[in-house]
Amino acid sequence: MAGEQVLCLKCRAALPRTDFHKLPQNPVLAKFKGRLPVRQACSFLYFTKDGRTQRLLHQFKYHGRKDVGKFLSRLFAEDLRQRHWLQDIDMIVPLPIHAKKQKIRGYNQAEVITTELAQVSGLPVADNGSLVKISHTVSQTRKSHLERLRNVQDVFQLRDGHGFRGKHLLLVDDVLTTGATLEACALELLKAKPASISLATLAIASDI
Repeated sequence: MAGEQVLCLKCRAALPRTDFHKLPQNPVLAKFKGRLPVRQACSFLYFTKDGRTQRLLHQFKYHGRKDVGKFLSRLFAEDLRQRHWLQDIDMIVPLPIHAKKQKIRGYNQAEVITTELAQVSGLPVADNGSLVKISHTVSQTRKSHLERLRNVQDVFQLRDGHGFRGKHLLLVDDVLTTGATLEACALELLKAKPASISLATLAIASDI
C-alpha cells in the first residue's frame, strides 16, 4: 500500500510527534534562549532511549537506510508546509559533517532532511562548501553540554557567506540533544550577517 514502504500506516500514526511547529514558544526555542538569537525553532519527533524514533534514526544514520530518513523528512516537511512554518525562510542550510565521516557513511543525514524540505517548500539550499566542518570530532554521546560545546568549538568554518547576508536561514540537523553542535554552527553562520536564523531538527532527545 502507498505510504507503507518504510512504515505501515499504523506505525506511522504512532510516531511520537512533538507538534512544536504549532507552538511559537516551545522547548526547542527555549533551549537556545540566552545562547543564540533564534527566530523560530522546532523538532518533528521525540527521541527516547530504545524508542521508535531512536530505532528509525539509527537505521538512517548508521545502517545506510537513507530511505528511512527521506520518508520521515517528507512527513516533517508536509507538516511544516501545512502550518506555513517555512513561508518566511529564504534559504535552508544543512549542518555539515566532516568529509571523512561523509565518505564512510555515504551521505550527510542533514542534507537528506534538507532535500526533502526543499522539495516540498521550493526553497533553495545553501551551496555545498559555503559552510564546512573542518575538524573531525569524537562522538557527542554521553557528554555534558559544556563538554559538547568544547568538542565543537572551531570545527565549523564559513568559507563563502556572501549568499547568506541579509537572509533568513534555516539550519537543519537530525537530532537535537544539548544543542551544542547547532549553537557552534549557527555562531559561525552569524559571521555572514544573515537577517535571522531558525532551527529545525528531525528529532529532539527527551530523556537521554
